[in-house]
Amino acid sequence: MKTIQRDFIPFLYWIFKIWFWVQLVITLGLVSVNYVDWFGSLHDEPLRFTIRGNFALIPNPNKPDTTFQLIRDEGGAEVISLIHRNGWARIDYADLSQMLESENVLIVSLEVIAWFGWLMCVYSIYRILRQCKYGDVFHRNTVRFIRWGAGSYFAADFLSYIKSQIFTNVLQYHIKYDDFYISDVKKDTIALVVCSLLLALIAEVINYGITLKEEQDLTI
Repeated sequence: MKTIQRDFIPFLYWIFKIWFWVQLVITLGLVSVNYVDWFGSLHDEPLRFTIRGNFALIPNPNKPDTTFQLIRDEGGAEVISLIHRNGWARIDYADLSQMLESENVLIVSLEVIAWFGWLMCVYSIYRILRQCKYGDVFHRNTVRFIRWGAGSYFAADFLSYIKSQIFTNVLQYHIKYDDFYISDVKKDTIALVVCSLLLALIAEVINYGITLKEEQDLTI
C-alpha cells in the first residue's frame, strides 16, 4: 500500500504538469484565433470579430409543449410539459469597430481572464502535487497554492457567469424566437461557493498546523 501511495503522487504530479502545459498552449492559441479569423484573410475573406457563448431558451410565457406522446392515461391523466432548451450561438461582426463596443470588450475580457483563471487552478494543483512529491506537504507554499487554487476557481467560474449574462444581452439584441425568450444558462452558485470555502478552510487548517509546529520547534 505504501508503495502504491508513493507511486501515485508522482503519477498525478506528471499528469497535472502535462495538463498545465497543454492547457497553457491551448489557452494562448484560443486567445490568438478565437476572436479574429486571421486565417480567413488567406482566402480573400474579410476579417471578422467573433464572440461566442451558450444560452437558454425559456418558454414565453411558459408555452405548453404539445409535441410529446401520451403513453399511459390511467385515471384520466392529462400531462402538460414545459420546454426548456439550451443553445449555443456565434456572432460574427464584419465591422471590426465592434471590437470596441463596451459589451463586446467585457465579453472578451471576462472570457480570457476566466481561461487564465482555470489555468491558474490547474497550475496550483500541479504545484501542490509537487510539494507532496518532495515531502513538503506542511509548507507555506502548499497553503499559498491552495489559496490560489480556491481563488482562481471561484473567480473563473464567477467571471464566466457574468460573461454569459452579458453575451445573452447582446444575443437578445440580434435574434429572437417565437414563443421563447433567450436567457443565460443558470449555474449552481451554491456549489461554487461551498467548494471554494472548503478549499480555503483546508488551506487555513494547514496554515494553522504549520504555525503550531513552528511554535513547538521554538519551545524545544
